[in-house]
Amino acid sequence: MDMLAWNPGGLALYAGLDDWPVNHRNLARYLFLHPAARALFPDRDRQITACVARLRAVAGIAPDAPDLTNLVGELLLKSPDFARLWERYEVTGRKPAQKTFHHPASARSPSPPSPWTWKAPPASASASTPRNPAPPTTTP
Repeated sequence: MDMLAWNPGGLALYAGLDDWPVNHRNLARYLFLHPAARALFPDRDRQITACVARLRAVAGIAPDAPDLTNLVGELLLKSPDFARLWERYEVTGRKPAQKTFHHPASARSPSPPSPWTWKAPPASASASTPRNPAPPTTTP
């Protein structure tokens, strides 16, 4: 879940992530600790539940990985939502996913921001955007 590389479009998709230092950019940390993430994902509860279950799966494979133990420790201390979900012991691997974004930059009028929908390819292990991304699709 660490962001190892990004392009401007990919970084802009996660509103406010560019406020954080490069070595702090992690999607789990973003979901639980960045204030913009709450508004960005209309299905945040589903997103954070799946995120914790994936972290549990990784912890089962590499329980002593320092970056994982540091991240989990940080999230346990700073996020009551993470701590509650971590105690449920749910485990799942990476699955094809659809994410809907309510991005603040998509608001061009007094109406609420338009949701963006992104579907991961079935074999995808990470999220990425094309080098020159097309405008996101807007769902009604």
